[in-house]
Amino acid sequence: MVIRRMNSIFSKHSRWLFSIFTIIIIVSFLGFLTPGGFGGFSFGGGDAAVAYDKKISMDDLHDYSEKLGLVNLISGNRGSVNVEEAFSFASMLEAARRAGVTAGEKEALVMIQNLPRFQEKGKFSVENYRKFLEQLGHSGYSENDLIEVVRLIATVQKFYAQIGEGVVLTPQELKLFSRSLHAPRTVVAAEFKGADYGKQAKLTDDAVRQYFQANREKYKVPAKFNAVLACFRLDDPKVKTEAEKLATPAALRKYYDQNQDLYKGKDGKVLAYDAVAKKVRADFVDFTIRELNFRAARLFARDAYDAVGEAEKSPLKGFLAICAARRVQVIQCGAVSADSSKIGGIESAVLVKDMAESGNSVPVSNAVKVGSAAYVGFAGSFQPERQAELNECKNKVMREALQAAQVSLARESASKVAASMAAIPAAQRSAKLPKSFTLSRTFTLADRNQPSNVAESMMRQAAATLAVNEFSPVIATPDGALIVYFAKIGSPDGKAVEKGAALDEYMLRREKGNSLQRDFEQRHNQSCKLQLAR
Repeated sequence: MVIRRMNSIFSKHSRWLFSIFTIIIIVSFLGFLTPGGFGGFSFGGGDAAVAYDKKISMDDLHDYSEKLGLVNLISGNRGSVNVEEAFSFASMLEAARRAGVTAGEKEALVMIQNLPRFQEKGKFSVENYRKFLEQLGHSGYSENDLIEVVRLIATVQKFYAQIGEGVVLTPQELKLFSRSLHAPRTVVAAEFKGADYGKQAKLTDDAVRQYFQANREKYKVPAKFNAVLACFRLDDPKVKTEAEKLATPAALRKYYDQNQDLYKGKDGKVLAYDAVAKKVRADFVDFTIRELNFRAARLFARDAYDAVGEAEKSPLKGFLAICAARRVQVIQCGAVSADSSKIGGIESAVLVKDMAESGNSVPVSNAVKVGSAAYVGFAGSFQPERQAELNECKNKVMREALQAAQVSLARESASKVAASMAAIPAAQRSAKLPKSFTLSRTFTLADRNQPSNVAESMMRQAAATLAVNEFSPVIATPDGALIVYFAKIGSPDGKAVEKGAALDEYMLRREKGNSLQRDFEQRHNQSCKLQLAR
């Protein structure tokens, strides 16, 4: 079986050194090739496109569309693959074929091993893979179909990566690039914050109403419901006997194999099974107790859903009746808002959200784990989310309208300062810089520390893109605006240049490689045409 081959491959390769695209990212990456807004086409016979000198028929595109349908199964996306995506895929494969690039089955298997869909605790999960193969069968695909489409995607990835590998660097350009990276760049910024314009911003009732009408969609009254919870303790020892019966030698060995990170010695190496057998058994029993109790909660949720659905006149009585019959603890929580993170003193936004969503139909939630318990909720007297009226959120609207007015004033001031600077000759700007330019920072492009705030991030970007004595356009920030002036550039530190030589070379190669890929994209688009009649 292919799973055996996959295990063999995985033991040899572990993980590729280069990052592996997930399937869905690859399809998004193919989107740059889409030659326009075609949509709503049905597949049929006849030639529909050309990739270099090769004609591509509608039947070919239909075949690729079917192959890429697997991508949606892997990613969980139910959308269909359109003709443009199928053509993008086909044309990239033709480009790879012309370059003599192909990926083999081993590369496809390694890529499958690394897909998040098949991971469990950072490792390939045979069980996850088996479940997916069952889903494939229901959708009309086979395991060989999966391997083939992943092999084709691996071919595209491999080809695209190789485009940027033909980079040639001269010592002189590397020297100039490295000096540019390590040269200290001083920028000065004027920050215009809306909060500084609080006294100038005036709000009338009419202005508040206008702001509310313009932004009405974001003001909602969240759904509300009366909540009752059925509580299941996951550490309830009543099922311990059953858990111990399940602790067979085969089950314990499997648990050990799947959780070896739990059984490492001080040297980081996995301890032999015999040395940790007692701990494995204890861990397995504890884990199984929790799983059995959670299974009971899931079964209860299923049965409660049916009971409540049948109790049309009194759904709550139906829920309480099954709680009583199963001797399940009941928690009366009272009224709960769907935007709350707490319910009955329990901190779980997930549980609240699940109950709010279930309240639209039969008001019984799924079983939701919270700490050492699981809960199944009943959402009674459900009031769905609705659009708020101004009187229900006026304080919030006034606060946000005032903030918006302040930000607008800040940006107007920034625009006036930018206009005044534009009138100053570049050589004189340093001497005549307005007093509002109070933030000063010195960066090098080699600095990889994360900016501490929005202003610093914008200043770093300006240091990389502006020329000396040049200033940026007005940059909108969440609370106002920013203008950045590039004051000066200094000489690089020789020791820093020497220390960063290897990384600088890598960055220059990557930059030139990206340039080669962009050049390819342009040529590719010119050589590949999708022409469909509407």
